[in-house]
Amino acid sequence: MQRSRQIQVTDGMLYINGDLTVNGNIEGTGVLVVNGDLTVTSGVTLDGATKVAIVSSGKVSLKGVGPASSSIRGLFYAEGGLMAEEITVVGALIAAGPDAGVELVNS
Repeated sequence: MQRSRQIQVTDGMLYINGDLTVNGNIEGTGVLVVNGDLTVTSGVTLDGATKVAIVSSGKVSLKGVGPASSSIRGLFYAEGGLMAEEITVVGALIAAGPDAGVELVNS
């Protein structure tokens, strides 16, 4: 599934069965569960009012346009590993799979 706008989680859980690409923000409070890979792009900014935990059975990729103008905050759990590129990350990155790791590129 591909979203060119924001994903809004409102005091609950949003479950996506399959890969998800978001070309915008993830906002709200709650949990976003992706049964697949999650890619978030296009200068993401998650502010302090956003309290979203992201859980993925695959890989999580966070891609910004530069750490000075792109930031993301929250809890990220991925069984397939995590990659953050050109983005400031505040929070926890948990890579839990047997071959999973965390890769930070200019972040």
